[in-house]
Amino acid sequence: MKIALVTCRHVPHPDGDLEPLRAALHARGLDAVVAAWDDTSVPWATFDLCLLRSTWNYIHHLDEFIPWTRHVNDVSRLWNPAKIVEWNTDKIYLRTLEARGVPVVPTLFVDRSPPGGSPLADGIAQQVRHRGWTDIVVKPRVSAGSFGTRRFSDPADALSFAMELTTHRDAMIQPYVASVDDYGERSLIWIDGELTHAIRKAPRLAGDQENITGPFPIDERERALALAALGHLTDELLYARIDIAQDTQGLPMLMELELTEPSLYLPYSDNALARLADAVRSYATLPRRNPASRE
Repeated sequence: MKIALVTCRHVPHPDGDLEPLRAALHARGLDAVVAAWDDTSVPWATFDLCLLRSTWNYIHHLDEFIPWTRHVNDVSRLWNPAKIVEWNTDKIYLRTLEARGVPVVPTLFVDRSPPGGSPLADGIAQQVRHRGWTDIVVKPRVSAGSFGTRRFSDPADALSFAMELTTHRDAMIQPYVASVDDYGERSLIWIDGELTHAIRKAPRLAGDQENITGPFPIDERERALALAALGHLTDELLYARIDIAQDTQGLPMLMELELTEPSLYLPYSDNALARLADAVRSYATLPRRNPASRE
């Protein structure tokens, strides 16, 4: 069987999962090759399964990437499936999860300004003041890694950057979560029905290098939050990463639910690596399907 480990032509930084996964797939008798989603010469229909990995430049080409996922979903087996990817690439999904009762980092979503229009800056500033936010993070709603993420100690500066951002992108505003400075941001990895391991990530803003430690035992409260965030999506997922921080009371809250191209930190867990490789081999023989769309 032929497997595509899908990346992009110009990967902004190394993918630490890629080579261990390719070796594990080869050890299982699979022909695993690295292929770029933005390489128009790739014959996607020739693959038994296409696994999204480091497609990290999609944030700059979303209008091309989403149709590409639909195409591959039709001619091969794409994991995670196209409808999941389309739902997950815009972080406004956090609003949906919050409405379902999942504790989420408080977030204000700011839509891109229409041509000739003016953003509702006064209303957003009022909401920031009402919430008492003084240490603020602003980022694009469609982003990967730390792209476009900035931290501000002056709400006026944060608002100014958000308004600048919305001239060409949808944006989001959040309070800086202080617990990431000591406890860190915990990433729980989910592969084929099982939470396999957890790692700690240090705070990361635009231009910062990733700082990872672990693995750590999975805290039971964080496990419960991760499973609540995954909810009824689990039947349509091969992999997921659930990023969690602590609120001011020490309770876990969701930072992000990564279902598109997350780093899974496979070198930190032999079980996770083996489980993913086994699942790819199994999923490559499943009937092709078009999963139901997500709200």
